[in-house]
Amino acid sequence: MLKELLGAAHKLAAIAAIAAIAASLSSPANAGLLLIDNLAGNPSEPSEAVDETRSANSGILARIDVGAAPVSIDQFGVFGQLQNAGDLNFAIFLPDGTRLYQSGLQATSAGVELQWYDSPLFSLALTANTTYYFGVISDEEFTYHWLLPGTTVTQNGLTSLGGGLFGNNGNFIDASDPILSDTCCVVQQGTRIYGGDAKVPEPAMLALLGLGLVGIRVSRRKH
Repeated sequence: MLKELLGAAHKLAAIAAIAAIAASLSSPANAGLLLIDNLAGNPSEPSEAVDETRSANSGILARIDVGAAPVSIDQFGVFGQLQNAGDLNFAIFLPDGTRLYQSGLQATSAGVELQWYDSPLFSLALTANTTYYFGVISDEEFTYHWLLPGTTVTQNGLTSLGGGLFGNNGNFIDASDPILSDTCCVVQQGTRIYGGDAKVPEPAMLALLGLGLVGIRVSRRKH
């Protein structure tokens, strides 16, 4: 009986070790602020800035280009001001209109000045060499922040193409069910993105995982 209990304990320990290894393989690396393309927090940008208030159920997306390596993200924010208490809906699109993420309506208080509005936490792997549109849409008037002339900001494998670029992104309509329209205008600038590089299993971790599996098999043979 004691021998059987010890064998079961060894199996549980091996399974727990494998679970811990698997968790480490799937967790993001270098988690934190990946990109900020706004004067607030990025003083290297030019001082020219324009604020524009857009009507309810209209918004503008920031264009984000991913470099040669995939990037894992878990949150993003937009710099602006909600004029009246309302609902915000964060979304990420591909240029062809495919919606990859939306937060759903988030009840939000009116802002007293330009500030950061961040999405809830989520998990999305951005593909290498791909363009994405990030934005927030409101069911109330929202003031967006522009920087002129257009400024390209590249940080941690992400590039934001800034204000002053026409014709390369769509308006963003319907707060309750975000849609990428075919109307083009200036790219919003005032975005920050959190997350980490897409995690690739390291050889050492894979070796440990293999040893754990072998340990379970050997334990079964003994008992």
